[in-house]
Amino acid sequence: MESAIMDTNECQPLYAEIHQFYDDLHMPVNKRVPLLLVENKQLYKMVCEKMM
Repeated sequence: MESAIMDTNECQPLYAEIHQFYDDLHMPVNKRVPLLLVENKQLYKMVCEKMM
């Protein structure tokens, strides 16, 4: 498994885009929420483990 640690500044454009997406849906996010990015494979593995 490979990992990449991203600096907060590198993720800011994505974070802003997510906020804009919800604003456009008239569902503004008024809090600073953590942004955790994981690979699909790891996410799927975790979900499967929780279902067992």
